[in-house]
Amino acid sequence: MKRSISASRDGQMILLSGFILILGLLLVTILLNDVILMSNSAGSGLVPSKQNFKALHEMTIREVRNAVTMANKSDITLFNLTFYSYFNRFVNGTASIYAAKGEAVEIRLDYMNRTGISADFLNVTLIYSNGVSRTEEKIHVDIT
Repeated sequence: MKRSISASRDGQMILLSGFILILGLLLVTILLNDVILMSNSAGSGLVPSKQNFKALHEMTIREVRNAVTMANKSDITLFNLTFYSYFNRFVNGTASIYAAKGEAVEIRLDYMNRTGISADFLNVTLIYSNGVSRTEEKIHVDIT
């Protein structure tokens, strides 16, 4: 009779270890699925976010207009000095912020059309790269 109780306990231990093994396997599967899902999601940093690029685009237009507003339009030399000083600070600051996140931003002033001392429009090239992909856009900024 002792033998059957011992065999019954052994069977229970086998069943219990089987349930624990199934539970562990299920937990590992769920965790692995979450890791795979997170690495393939849109916010993983491999593809530039359209919202981030749009915000950078709008910020560039706003800061170019601010640079023109801050420049003294009565003297062409002073205008150039003030405008380029403001614009270069914006370009360097933006590049530093994005470099801290492991991304690269290049903002170039391509062309400035002037009538007299005031500028009518500017063409700016905006280049964004995160090491995997690169996005380039030409921006036409009316500043009249």
